[in-house]
Amino acid sequence: MDRITWSNTGKKIARQAFDTALSREEASLLADFKARAAAAATQDDMWAVYRFLAERDGVMGRKYGFRYPELISLFVLLRALAA
Repeated sequence: MDRITWSNTGKKIARQAFDTALSREEASLLADFKARAAAAATQDDMWAVYRFLAERDGVMGRKYGFRYPELISLFVLLRALAA
């Protein structure tokens, strides 16, 4: 993909879209975590919740690193997942 030159307005809009997407996914993750934690009845269940969070932390970190060269790809991915 060709390098994109971001205008100041484009940067502001991209940042707002990024922050909105991250916030929504974090809210969804929190709801999922709460349900899993509430359902945990054993130590094994507790560690399963921990592993779930550790895995999601890695995914979120890779997915939501704010880097302008990768934003278009992120937005395309998010749009595809929303469809």
